[in-house]
Amino acid sequence: MQWFLFLSGGSAIAYYLFMKICYRRIAFASFFLGSGIAMLFFAILWDNGGDQNKVSDLWQDVIGIVFLMGILFFVFTQAMILFYGFHDGKKKGDYIMVLGAGLNGREVSTTLRLRLDRAIALYRQCPLPMIVSGGQGKDEERSEAAAMRDYCIAQGVPEKMILMEDVSCSTDENFAFVKRLLNQQTPHVLLVTNRFHMCRAARIGAFHGFRCECFASPVHTATAFNFYVREFFALWKTLLCHLFFLICKKRKQ
Repeated sequence: MQWFLFLSGGSAIAYYLFMKICYRRIAFASFFLGSGIAMLFFAILWDNGGDQNKVSDLWQDVIGIVFLMGILFFVFTQAMILFYGFHDGKKKGDYIMVLGAGLNGREVSTTLRLRLDRAIALYRQCPLPMIVSGGQGKDEERSEAAAMRDYCIAQGVPEKMILMEDVSCSTDENFAFVKRLLNQQTPHVLLVTNRFHMCRAARIGAFHGFRCECFASPVHTATAFNFYVREFFALWKTLLCHLFFLICKKRKQ
């Protein structure tokens, strides 16, 4: 167990340094630094021999069991995320809906470009009105929706076929504000986002009454692990929040 903690901790810190050097700013990267330091700390404290008391033996067993259960739970969640990310829906709906991601200044980021390229390819097969959804972040020079619209127009999508939702700041707001824009109770959309994000996005869409046909875009290889790990926490946060909301709603009835 001790060697595994050393190896995992060192790998996590190395991955953090790689992302900071190559990409400077990337969401969730600091998690790998913190978890790496924590694993190295436990590895140093881990006692593999000598005179051990029963308390230390017990705690080592407990930590080992919890760690193993955490890995199994993580693997189960990732299997669910991968299933949504690699299974396309039916090409039947009323709109193509593309969820926003960060910008590089005024231009679309690599993550967002991958989403838009998939949406444009889908539009060429199914020429439906395209909804681009995303507000303006703190460090962005314009809204994500505006950058997405300009990118799509440059790739040949007619401007009249593009609907903009440019005030949302989260996936939940993407769906809430698009539903308000369309003024429909159960919008039927061909949903486009990255593979790591599709599972959570589809669940949030269903929560807001959307019928989502999922069409996931590829993931940037170098940062994929970072985003898949982040989605583990984000997905369960979303599911628990939805469960809490439904319980409160039922109690009020």
